[in-house]
Amino acid sequence: LSQCASHADARVGSGFAALRLGRLAEAESAFVAVTRTTPRYGDAWDGLALVRQRRGDLAGAIAAWREVVAVDPG
Repeated sequence: LSQCASHADARVGSGFAALRLGRLAEAESAFVAVTRTTPRYGDAWDGLALVRQRRGDLAGAIAAWREVVAVDPG
């Protein structure tokens, strides 16, 4: 189940919901979980980049955005 696409979709959705509410730790946990089980899921990397940006971790945000481009260069 952890590698099921719909499960990943749900985790990413919950990550973005947490991000909108300012729950950065919760959002990060959701995005990291998806990047570990589904590393080619660009939205998870994008969410992780946004969390890192909000925390002031610009190097980490850039690294995550590079992953977005790597998995979906279009």
